[in-house]
Amino acid sequence: MPLRDRYSTLPDVLTAAEVAAAMRVSKATITRLARSGDLIAMPLPGRLLFLTDEVALFMKRARHAPATSDDACDDMPSP
Repeated sequence: MPLRDRYSTLPDVLTAAEVAAAMRVSKATITRLARSGDLIAMPLPGRLLFLTDEVALFMKRARHAPATSDDACDDMPSP
């Protein structure tokens, strides 16, 4: 099944806030992933846009990647 079929409810282009909401992480996390090159974005003045297919591909790759001790949830308070 093509990635686009799985996420057909999403528009073709997403803002960082929309990607963050879909992935249930903070907007800062999405911005950090884009700046590091882990999540491909289209930089525009004052904003980042993301192609739905790229977000779906990132999510598929991340699902199969082993977690590291550096992985932390931005939305969870520290113990």
